Amino acid sequence: MVFDDLIEDLRLLDDEEITLLVFGILSLFFSCSFIFSYIKVFRHTLHHSELPTITISFCYLNNLVWYFYSDLRYHDYMKHCFEASIAVCIIMIFIFLYFQYKEDKIDSILNFFIILTSSWAIKKLIVDILDDEDRAKVTAGISIVVLLCSIIGWIISAFKEKNKNILNIYIAICLVFLSICGIIFGLKYEELSFFLSNIMGLIVACIYLFAFYYLKKKYGHIIMTPLDEKKEEINDMDIKNRNKELTQNSSKVYEEDAKDENTLLKKRK
Repeated sequence: MVFDDLIEDLRLLDDEEITLLVFGILSLFFSCSFIFSYIKVFRHTLHHSELPTITISFCYLNNLVWYFYSDLRYHDYMKHCFEASIAVCIIMIFIFLYFQYKEDKIDSILNFFIILTSSWAIKKLIVDILDDEDRAKVTAGISIVVLLCSIIGWIISAFKEKNKNILNIYIAICLVFLSICGIIFGLKYEELSFFLSNIMGLIVACIYLFAFYYLKKKYGHIIMTPLDEKKEEINDMDIKNRNKELTQNSSKVYEEDAKDENTLLKKRK
């Protein structure tokens, strides 16, 4: 019965609303693609400090903007997609804050309040100040550009550390499909904010894919993780300590031998 009602409601949507719904579904996939980075953390192949938390935070804020935009359009199904995307991002942010809280309580609390304040500011801007579908649409396009800038920063970090393990290939794949959908919508309905922001999205997705495969080819499939680096540092320290002990023991033996020789010489005299 519920399924039949859902099908009936979907049939009532026009082409524009269907395209926006597809955009919302693809946005949900894009948000969920960050989960693969968390899987690496739980499998101890990535340190939690290398999680793309800035990008995830901007993804959350971007979803929030689109949620309020879909609310202004009275597009309930699109709105539900972004509700789910927001929930996924919040869970991931709280998992990171949990890891961070164990290391630095003050930073984790400050980051929590930054996210909270930013959420309030976006609600205030879209709902209370703009309160207009067209203005909210432009703001949504700008929020995509800000999200893309954070992804570029993520790519730069991977190049600096020469580590493709930081990157998540599923994010680039989802971004390609999401951007193509946005470009189609922008062309079909002459929405410049949709078109330009998603053209940028497609370019960034291609750069991301190039960066991933370039780092994979140049620096190999197996890349040392932070946990491995720590183990190597510990092993190096152990070796240094052992060498130091051997040097000290050799010095003691040499000194004792020298003393014995001096004693024998004195006795002969």
